[in-house]
Amino acid sequence: MASDIAEAMQGSQRNTMLVLQQVIMLSGLVVNRVLDNHQLPG
Repeated sequence: MASDIAEAMQGSQRNTMLVLQQVIMLSGLVVNRVLDNHQLPG
């Protein structure tokens, strides 16, 4: 979704949206890594 919005923008706003997209993707990777490493009690 963020990349679709970025395509509609130009200049620095487009770059900001692309950075935001990268942050969103990296956050998802971090959450998945934490969930993979977390051991549930029991």
